[in-house]
Amino acid sequence: MTIALGDDLTWVKFARDRTAAVMNAWGLGGHIPAATLVVSELVTNALRHALPSVEVRPHPPVLLRLVRRRRSVVCLVADPSDRPPVLAEADFAAETGRGLYLVAAHSRRWDWAPRRDRPGKWVWALLPPPPDASR
Repeated sequence: MTIALGDDLTWVKFARDRTAAVMNAWGLGGHIPAATLVVSELVTNALRHALPSVEVRPHPPVLLRLVRRRRSVVCLVADPSDRPPVLAEADFAAETGRGLYLVAAHSRRWDWAPRRDRPGKWVWALLPPPPDASR
């Protein structure tokens, strides 16, 4: 499942809601808490950090892709920036800067790769099977 998102933060809720609906449709309801949190953080980062650096308007859309691999899920977000995501130490009192830490905490692995088809990158996170996967 791949969807194009708009370029403002109102699309974060849409991405979360769509992710929850897809997890339910796939019979992976146990993934909803982690998947919606990871998607929310990846989409927020793309909208906040990748789009302002793009000088060409209109710019390519931010894409959300969800891929099922048995009981695991890969959440991918594409953006038009070539700059890699940075896992930086957040200031104790800061209200932002913890997104990638949350992604890392709720995924088995996360990383990024340049897009092959156009400028930009994919940032992805592999979610392990949820605790209820044995049922």
